[in-house]
Amino acid sequence: MATKEELLEKLKTGVVDFQEEDVKEAAQQALDDGYDALEMIMDGLAAGMEIVGELYDRNEYF
Repeated sequence: MATKEELLEKLKTGVVDFQEEDVKEAAQQALDDGYDALEMIMDGLAAGMEIVGELYDRNEYF
């Protein structure tokens, strides 16, 4: 069983690196382990999307 912090990091980096399967697995694992879905969204997925936005603004993502 992964820790909450490990799952949050996997969600965040999965979004940044476009690793759809990693994101799906981490999200399912978080739900199965009973972690708060909103926390996983805000601190994992949204955090990754924020990084993607910053990279796009710097023309590092197209």
